[in-house]
Amino acid sequence: MSGIAGTVAGSSIRGDLEGQIRDGRPHLAGTLALEDLDLGLGAEMMFGSSALQSEGDAWAQAPFRQNINAPFSADVTLAADRLWVGNAGPAEEARFDLSFGPEGMSVSDLSARFRGGSLEGLAEMRNDGGTGLFSSQFSLRDAPLQEVLPSAGLSGRADLSASLTASGKSVNGMVASLSGSGSAALDDLQISGLDASALPSIIERADRLGVDVNAERVATF
Repeated sequence: MSGIAGTVAGSSIRGDLEGQIRDGRPHLAGTLALEDLDLGLGAEMMFGSSALQSEGDAWAQAPFRQNINAPFSADVTLAADRLWVGNAGPAEEARFDLSFGPEGMSVSDLSARFRGGSLEGLAEMRNDGGTGLFSSQFSLRDAPLQEVLPSAGLSGRADLSASLTASGKSVNGMVASLSGSGSAALDDLQISGLDASALPSIIERADRLGVDVNAERVATF
């Protein structure tokens, strides 16, 4: 199917796709450009929409489905003016490769604009018999801190990077198991409301306490 052009759910779509039957289901390959794309729809097919519904501020605790409901598989290169992952987003001017099928969903070679910075990364999600598996690596470069942490009273520029993994039988279980590492480099940092003249006396008092930290010393600080 070449020269695809139309509208899906109010969002324009255009591109070229090839279709074939692979492992008994339709398989799509090619390129697509969309105005809006929500990767949360893929997560719903993997884990079940009810397992992603939270109540209030708590993480969803309903168990994931036992297998992926994948009516098709795909290996496509996508471009999206606005990219969402559920309630997170949007990232803008996104470009990436997407693979989807009964084994899971992966995003690679991602580049986008997010919170005023340049986002790059990759991620993979799988449903292994009802256990969700997640891994991701990303970097956000030259992002204004007031956009990344709008309520923190910080300004400046930030370079952030992280590698994350998680596993669990529910969203709550995966969040509880989330682990990884990261780094942050800040430039021209300014902290609103910080009295810089108080720092020397704080450092002097901390030096008198020494390097051993316990509840008694902290209480008298």
